[in-house]
Amino acid sequence: MEKFKSEKIKFLKKGILTSTIFCLLAGGVNAQESDLLAFNTNLENQNYGKSTPKRNGDYLLKVSQLGHSHQLSALQQRVTNFDISQLEEYDAEEPSIYTVVFREKNSSVYAKYNALGNLMSTIERHTNVKVPQALGREIAIQYPGWSFKNSTLTIKYNKKRKVNIAFKVQILNGDKKRVLKLPV
Repeated sequence: MEKFKSEKIKFLKKGILTSTIFCLLAGGVNAQESDLLAFNTNLENQNYGKSTPKRNGDYLLKVSQLGHSHQLSALQQRVTNFDISQLEEYDAEEPSIYTVVFREKNSSVYAKYNALGNLMSTIERHTNVKVPQALGREIAIQYPGWSFKNSTLTIKYNKKRKVNIAFKVQILNGDKKRVLKLPV
């Protein structure tokens, strides 16, 4: 029994030592890049730097395929033109990923920029956005007698992948409720 306990303790010590070394090595690799978070809320009059459509224009082309509202387009334009060098946290000497949160009344965008100011990815959530006409017609045909209660538009952009755009629509029929998740 004692021999078993002794072997078990040796095994645990080796596991702890291995885990510690792994954490130190992984931490050393990760120390090369920092993640920083900044908030940007309803600052329409703030100077966002010069327009950079060449740098982040790909984002606007991919997410504007819906032809959605002016308010949504204006927020996405702010994300495109945002100049990270204006951030207090910005350090040109340290390679970092900057997560900037843009918020307006019914919208929020979590945008990740690299140290050069290139937009890498976004996760957007917009509530009570008008459902595109074709999608609304499709819902009306499939659910006659139901009415729209609210909608949420989610857009996931990644520079290296296809944009994921989806609506979550809540519909009502008397006391019945349904939530539809519809890709666009």
